[in-house]
Amino acid sequence: MSIRVMTLVWDCFPASGSELLAMLALADWCDDNGGSLYPSMRAVGEKIRVSEKQARRIIHKFVEQGYLDVVGNATGGAPGSTKQFRLNLQKLAEI
Repeated sequence: MSIRVMTLVWDCFPASGSELLAMLALADWCDDNGGSLYPSMRAVGEKIRVSEKQARRIIHKFVEQGYLDVVGNATGGAPGSTKQFRLNLQKLAEI
């Protein structure tokens, strides 16, 4: 859990609703540098109380917008493994 990153999300992230909740969930899971982030879409969905499919849409949107970078296991890898992400803290801080 990174209070530093969660504070940055609260202060800077422009979206609201499910997108804000998803970004806060990611901030809760990552380290202070935005790394060590490898949530499953099911875990994201459960944490923010949306379907797994909706969680996947939100996470893909974050990747497209540059808030998340895929840094490992980009194709999903073996069954049961997840992608590894890094939050782009610089992009969050620039907003």
